[in-house]
Amino acid sequence: MMICRRVILCAIILCLMHIAVLPATADVGVGAKPIEGAEMFIDGSREMLDKKWIYWEGPGFKSAMPIKWRIVDDPVDGGTVVMTDDPAAAGGRFGAADIVTKKQFRDFRLHIEFLIAKPGGNSGVYLQNRHEIQVLDGDKTTHGLAAIINESESPYHA
Repeated sequence: MMICRRVILCAIILCLMHIAVLPATADVGVGAKPIEGAEMFIDGSREMLDKKWIYWEGPGFKSAMPIKWRIVDDPVDGGTVVMTDDPAAAGGRFGAADIVTKKQFRDFRLHIEFLIAKPGGNSGVYLQNRHEIQVLDGDKTTHGLAAIINESESPYHA
């Protein structure tokens, strides 16, 4: 009887472990379909930008609500996209007009697609207010495109 319970318990644990890793093995890359239950936070619309995002009022903050990021025509796939050229950040004022989600997260899986529209473009995606994934055109160093600043080198440096 005790062995049967252990076998059943082990089978349940293995099933739960398999279910827990399914999302982590979903397709990745440009154009990947969202996994079941995924929540989208940027869809290229003003409505979603206003509904799900606010400015991060960090030490360099210079803007004011509503968010001034523009919705523009998508130069690749049609439709619209969010353009991050808030006038408050003109001249490279870092942190002057950064945005954060209204919703807070602990564990998550992130899929992001971006287009650097001009040579030398520099941006980034901060995770949990501490790790920056670098979005930087033309930098082939360890702090270049897709580097996690001070944590992980760019996979594209030569």
